[in-house]
Amino acid sequence: MTTLILLIPSDWPQHRRDCSWLLRDRSGRIVRQGHSEPAYWPGIGETNGDTAGCPCEILLSGSQCASQRARLPQTARARSPQVIAGALEDNLLEAPEQLLFAAAEAGTDETSAIGIIARQRLAGIVALLRELGLAPRAAWPLGMALPAGHAWLYAGSLDLALADGSFASLDSDPHLGSWLAQLPISSYRNLDRQLPDSVTALLETGRNSGELRDSGTEPASLSLPAGAGFLYGELAPAKPRLVLARHFRHAGQLAAGAALLVAVLATAQWIWLERQANDYRQHVVTRFRQAFPQATLVDPLLQMRRQVDNARRQAGQLADDDFLRLLGPLASLTPNEAGLLGEIRYEQGRLHLLSQLNAAALGRLAEAGRSQGLRLIAEATPGSFSIQAGDLR
Repeated sequence: MTTLILLIPSDWPQHRRDCSWLLRDRSGRIVRQGHSEPAYWPGIGETNGDTAGCPCEILLSGSQCASQRARLPQTARARSPQVIAGALEDNLLEAPEQLLFAAAEAGTDETSAIGIIARQRLAGIVALLRELGLAPRAAWPLGMALPAGHAWLYAGSLDLALADGSFASLDSDPHLGSWLAQLPISSYRNLDRQLPDSVTALLETGRNSGELRDSGTEPASLSLPAGAGFLYGELAPAKPRLVLARHFRHAGQLAAGAALLVAVLATAQWIWLERQANDYRQHVVTRFRQAFPQATLVDPLLQMRRQVDNARRQAGQLADDDFLRLLGPLASLTPNEAGLLGEIRYEQGRLHLLSQLNAAALGRLAEAGRSQGLRLIAEATPGSFSIQAGDLR
């Protein structure tokens, strides 16, 4: 993926529609450059699925940006517009509300280079780029993106990066020649097609003497400071989370599809189990009517269990809720554990016991009851429990 970098001169778009541009890859290397009108800029009309538009970065050249230096507090909010405006209050010619500020990282002297531009000027540029389908992500002065001592001649101005991190912008008029010898320029790149003859001659002299190096034949060297620069408040770029959501869109769609499939399968299984349960209940009712055609149907399982208990008693056998049947699980206790039984009481088909049995003995007693179709139920009184016939419903 490449990022479009636009070099916006001071008279764009009022007096010209063309400007220089560069394409930077992920590693920060400039892979392509050119000069054209917006219709021929790379990426125009290509959103790559991002509704905000094709991302771009803005470098502002010439006198539209001013440079200042200030010592800013070493806090998290040190580079907020309010703090910067307060630090530069005595040096500003306009109200801070009409300006935008971009501060670089502090240098070794703990002072920061600060770029300044008119809010209305940059707001107009950003609005026009957004209308063209671009999404500005950062905006900085050109001089703050150049290596120290490097100058670019572009669109009637000279932008120079100074050693202290600040920058200078001068008009490349015939009088610029008298300044060049005084400026700390080690190399330059000429993008201006209409340089005055005096400036061209002085550059050629410096190049021939070895004092100046023409970097025009080398790949452009740009290093934008971290952050969005002038773009904050209403000019701030779209939130990064919107871009991340685009990358995870397909994964989210797959996850949603899988969740829907699981929900459909779970619903189908529940319907199938509910149908089986209804068939089973209907089967019990049918069997009950076949066995007891004269009985009133209320709870077929409970009624059939009572009928079976009555049939057992008539045949001389024990029913599930008889006293002797409920005593069966106590045979699993050892003699010492049996001596811990304090009270045994039988009433309404339940055997109530009060004991001092430990947890192991109670667990063994409950297991013995389950094997005989009986249940062990703890009661409210400590050490009290009851044994009753298992619930077949």
